[in-house]
Amino acid sequence: MARLKLPGWKDAAALFIGCIVAAIAFEIFLRMYHPIHFTVRGDNITLAANESYNIENTYMPNLDKLISVRKNSIGFRGAEPPQDLSRYLSIIAVGGSTTECFCISEGKTWTDLLGNKLKTNFVNLWINNAGLAGHTTFGHYILIKNYIAALRPKVVLYLVGVNELNKTEISADELKIVPGHNAERLINYLAAKIETVYFLQNLYRYRQAGKGQLYTEHFDIHHEKISSNQDMPKLIQEAEKEHAEALSAYGQRLNKLIDVTIANSITPVLITQPILYGNAIDNSTGIDLGKLKYAGKFNGELMWHIMEMYNDVMRKTANERHIFLIDLSRQLNKDSSYYYDWLHFTNVGAERIADILYNELCPFLSEKYPQFVKDKCR
Repeated sequence: MARLKLPGWKDAAALFIGCIVAAIAFEIFLRMYHPIHFTVRGDNITLAANESYNIENTYMPNLDKLISVRKNSIGFRGAEPPQDLSRYLSIIAVGGSTTECFCISEGKTWTDLLGNKLKTNFVNLWINNAGLAGHTTFGHYILIKNYIAALRPKVVLYLVGVNELNKTEISADELKIVPGHNAERLINYLAAKIETVYFLQNLYRYRQAGKGQLYTEHFDIHHEKISSNQDMPKLIQEAEKEHAEALSAYGQRLNKLIDVTIANSITPVLITQPILYGNAIDNSTGIDLGKLKYAGKFNGELMWHIMEMYNDVMRKTANERHIFLIDLSRQLNKDSSYYYDWLHFTNVGAERIADILYNELCPFLSEKYPQFVKDKCR
């Protein structure tokens, strides 16, 4: 009977040395070229400054066929900051992908269009889009502390909520993913020093982010998928129980975000998150969006109820803290022409959002910053 020959120490040593050489080679490669730009590095955010992107669109009819995106010298979308920003009515929009609007071309995002409208009423107006896809209030907190606080804009608009779904483990305290966790602190430290750790950490975070949200990818709307025979009261009750801890954590993070904003002499404005689905008829197709099935146990009615639980946290926080709130989720009609999936906006949707925000924001800014007013709000 043949005996299994185990590798000798020379073979093991050669394998070990080969792995070390490969790891060093990969580290050198990542220091020269990163195939993917990640916005989080350790406990910090890295912005893609002075970058331009051209995206060919062949399957989304409500978006440009060639989508152009440009990041300025800060890493935001919009005009370069003027030399003396203190002399300007400066506004920065902060949020996730529904703020960044990466699939909408320059000049057509809701921040661009809102800025154009506000310029008819205010002198020296400057607006930028600091949205970062996938970021939560944890990331927004870091963004304020590390970037926006130094700019001292007059106003920050927060369109947040959807990336908070089922998030309980993140915390804004001390800018740590898991406060007090020694292993996490070590990984964050190594990620700031070693490119390979940075790369692998962010791949892991992207995977974990996908587990914490209802849906993280952009999908077409499939109106033919209609749900039936679902015990909605039971599903809603289960959802309320499942999300209770996350809702409490979101409220705490939102308050800390407001605290750091006010502490830096910036006026926060809160905006509730709209989605396509809900207990309504789609204006464009006539389909009952509440019965529209998406995946698993979720349908339009349940998705809307879950999103509104998080919007309610924002409404409650705004009321308690006396923060100006624009209830976009209730003002934006349920119309599939405004969305290219269940969440993200089309060009037409961005136009409608800019109209709603302008109507709410213009009187507020006129009262709070009368020195910049040149014409009455229409």
